[in-house]
Amino acid sequence: MRPVACPVCDRKDVPLWLEEEAPSLGRLRLVRCPGCGLGYLDPQPDPDELAPFYARDYYGGASGKFEPFIEALRDRLARRRASRLIEGLRAGARVIDVGCGDGRLLAAFAALGCEGVGTERRADHPRAGAAARGAEILAGDLTDVDLPAARFDLCVYWHVLEHLHDPAASLIAAGRVLRPGGRLVVAVPNLDSLQARWARERWFHLDLPRHLFHFTPESLAALLGRTGFRVTRVSHYCLEQNPFGLLQSALNRRAAGEDGNALYEILKGTRRDAPLARRLLYRVAFALGMPLAAALATIESMAGRGGTIEVWASTTEGEGAAEPAGRGRPSSAWTSAGATVP
Repeated sequence: MRPVACPVCDRKDVPLWLEEEAPSLGRLRLVRCPGCGLGYLDPQPDPDELAPFYARDYYGGASGKFEPFIEALRDRLARRRASRLIEGLRAGARVIDVGCGDGRLLAAFAALGCEGVGTERRADHPRAGAAARGAEILAGDLTDVDLPAARFDLCVYWHVLEHLHDPAASLIAAGRVLRPGGRLVVAVPNLDSLQARWARERWFHLDLPRHLFHFTPESLAALLGRTGFRVTRVSHYCLEQNPFGLLQSALNRRAAGEDGNALYEILKGTRRDAPLARRLLYRVAFALGMPLAAALATIESMAGRGGTIEVWASTTEGEGAAEPAGRGRPSSAWTSAGATVP
């Protein structure tokens, strides 16, 4: 475990927000910076201490992470996401997916004619090679791999930045490998969302200790500005993340501590030892609760307090993000939550 300062505004001795026990790690302290709103673990577990939390079952097996109908839905959503993320890019765009997981999004990019490269903490995922359709998957973060400068048209961090020990260094590396004016897309959970404020330590997307950082729209914009990016678009809705996060958080609030994220684990098939009646009850809650959760998540997002943040940004024309651009200040293109900037 190592103490850290706020990576956005460099504050130290940031006040405690909440505490939680974690197997093998003991008491975790989640602090929240009063300057930029960023939440983060302080002290942070070292990579070796976190390794057990990324065991092979975290990624799922060769057939996927969830039940077949959910895997099929995830494939369809990945295809829609890939198509949306490359809008306006040249044909055959070069894409790097940082933290590519099982290679699902890389496969979707490949199907659209893009040239893809991925990075992942574990590059030996049993499904990744087949899913990525020949795309190269490199072990480690973007700071650990040797890629040519100004090569890629698009760099994606899809619910990855919150897992990294040094998100600023990774974003600077992204600026180096993106071509001038290249596109960066970052999606993270929103600590300032209504569901996060309501559920607090029972919030599904808190996911301690894997999530080392917990961003708000302001702190994410400030970090992007500091690392040389100009924000061009902001969204707070993700069909794949927001409704389920709201539903599971509601169930977590009603359940005893040992039943945290029970629905999620049942859909993964890792709660087969639970009584049949209990598993059926959660499945009924899933079937009946998702439509209501989707409606509430839409309202939450329209209010600018959705469960996730998706930011599009670009490198400055003619130069990458080789060095941090300022200290703790939002990009000049940032306006407000939910804004789109021309």
